[in-house]
Amino acid sequence: VLDVSDYQTVENRGIPDAGPERKGWTGWMMHRYDINARESLAVFHYEDQHADMRMARFRLGVAYSADGGKSYDHLGFAISTWCPDPTEESLKKPLGGHVNISGTGMRADDDYIYYYFLDSFRQSALEDKDPEAAHLAVARAPKKLLIENARRGKNTQWHKYYEGDWNEPGRGGRSACLGKMTEYHTSL
Repeated sequence: VLDVSDYQTVENRGIPDAGPERKGWTGWMMHRYDINARESLAVFHYEDQHADMRMARFRLGVAYSADGGKSYDHLGFAISTWCPDPTEESLKKPLGGHVNISGTGMRADDDYIYYYFLDSFRQSALEDKDPEAAHLAVARAPKKLLIENARRGKNTQWHKYYEGDWNEPGRGGRSACLGKMTEYHTSL
């Protein structure tokens, strides 16, 4: 239940517009946490479908289902890589370019829901020697608050683990390297 890779097509309502000169966000379910038989929280991987995919933005977002997983309501983006989104200028710099983030697994205890993910700043980062270029990382959110907010249609702040603490924001914060990743989308 806590580490379910679920790429099935489900209705996902409320995905925001990607903005001017962009085609829109698209997303698919990465992992699901079942609150009970009718309610679930899910982490979705979202991609901004920019015409030049080197300029695309990537996010992990949380969605809530109250109908047994038939449909989900997007609650908001929760986790993004620590690197800024790519720009025309950054594509020209060493290590610049394709920023990506992907999911690897979900775990819950009595107090928190943890989400493990690949934090990287370019598609080729898996082959880089710098462990910060692509690494396994983790973020968490208080379980009770996450569920309460989801039932009200609200997003919850996630925090990344970095330098022995959980003070970095889920969106844009730095993350500790928990290990080197070997592929983008996987389960723990």
